[in-house]
Amino acid sequence: MLQSGVTRAVARALAVCALALLCAAGVARRMAVIQEYRNFAGDGWQYFHLAEQLVKSHRYAFAPPPVPPAWTRLPGYPLFVAWFGHFGDNFQPDNVGYLVARAQCFVDVLTALFAFLLAREAGLRAPPWLALALCLGSPLLALCVAYVLTETLAICLATLTLWLLLRACRGDLRRWLALAGAALGVGMLVRADAVTLAPCFAVPLLFARAPTGEKARASLLALLAALAVVAPWLLRNQARFRAPHPTGAEWVTKQGDPLPTGAQAWLRTWAVDPEQAAHLAWPITRGAPLGPWMLPPEAYDTADERARVLKIFDDYNRSGIVTPSVDEAFRKLADERRARDRVRYFARLPWKRLRQLWREPVPEWEMPIQSRALKLPEARAQLLPLTERTLLLALIGLALSFSLRRARPLAVLAVVAAVARSLAIVFVVPGGTQRYTFELLPLQLALAAIAIVAPAELILRKLATRSNF
Repeated sequence: MLQSGVTRAVARALAVCALALLCAAGVARRMAVIQEYRNFAGDGWQYFHLAEQLVKSHRYAFAPPPVPPAWTRLPGYPLFVAWFGHFGDNFQPDNVGYLVARAQCFVDVLTALFAFLLAREAGLRAPPWLALALCLGSPLLALCVAYVLTETLAICLATLTLWLLLRACRGDLRRWLALAGAALGVGMLVRADAVTLAPCFAVPLLFARAPTGEKARASLLALLAALAVVAPWLLRNQARFRAPHPTGAEWVTKQGDPLPTGAQAWLRTWAVDPEQAAHLAWPITRGAPLGPWMLPPEAYDTADERARVLKIFDDYNRSGIVTPSVDEAFRKLADERRARDRVRYFARLPWKRLRQLWREPVPEWEMPIQSRALKLPEARAQLLPLTERTLLLALIGLALSFSLRRARPLAVLAVVAAVARSLAIVFVVPGGTQRYTFELLPLQLALAAIAIVAPAELILRKLATRSNF
């Protein structure tokens, strides 16, 4: 008995050492990436200015007074930038970019640890270690670290939420579900699409062995925990702007002002290719002119409709902003196109966007990088087969998880999370890219790890069982 206890203690010590070494290697690799490349991108500059005002004047605004307080951007990531990018009085872009990217290196390694715990819920020994290694070696996760954008923090919070929900399937339902609710609340303050994880809270209620009353109380606790986190933001907005603005603004200008959404509604009636959608959406956010060369054939059904669109472009170009009449014209055109071909709007376009979302790697024009550590951009073409293989292995791991009783909650959770996010993105975001699925990438890698090593582990277990007889 004593010898067995010592053996287990040694095994645990070796496991901790292995975890520490792998995590240290992951941090070192990401530090090498951010030494070579960092980028604020478009949205990153808005987060920087919001954080700058938080640090310098303790107000949530894009610039000093008389610029009014802001509500269009959620506060979670600007608070992160303000906290980790603040070092003395040197709140300058270069310094802030490095400090935030450095913090994101550790956040991303924390994500890999949550993926380890996520895969561990399948009840197998080998997949967690491979899931950890796959996350630490993922070029896409490392790419996100170099950007002063919400992705790295949002991915970490989403993976944490999913793991807490899995723990609730087997453990103390009220405690784990409340923690998951709090994690979801924090995630919703970082990115609005975190709300797509809300349907996943039904999974523990399905698998937990608890009375109906206990499940109801646990659900209420999860809701209260999420509300407790987001309530300060909602109450602040209600007091200042007479509206809670729980998700911020759907669309904003370069300066952070809210934009009318008629053009977005029109884009949803035809846009699939992300670059085509961006060529029209980005100029509007910057007040730049629109021209007929931006209009692909998919955007109109007849010559008369094309002429109407160009007339709207001309009206917009004359004012340089989306006026109420321009917004109404875009919205009317969107309503007509949707009514004219509902199959196209509700079936064909979402299906095409779904394939774009999951099968195509994030394009270089959206997230470029120069990094010898990642061998990018030279190896950019390899991201396509990598994305396809990861998806295929994840699907195999999903099927295998359904066949294992202990791993079944993980499989159901993965399906619910993927379906909820996919439906939200294909109907809300015209021309969405793989970037919108990054929050589920650690889950994909955990399932891929199950596909790669679980069969061998299961075979060895069966052989060992037979040898004992």
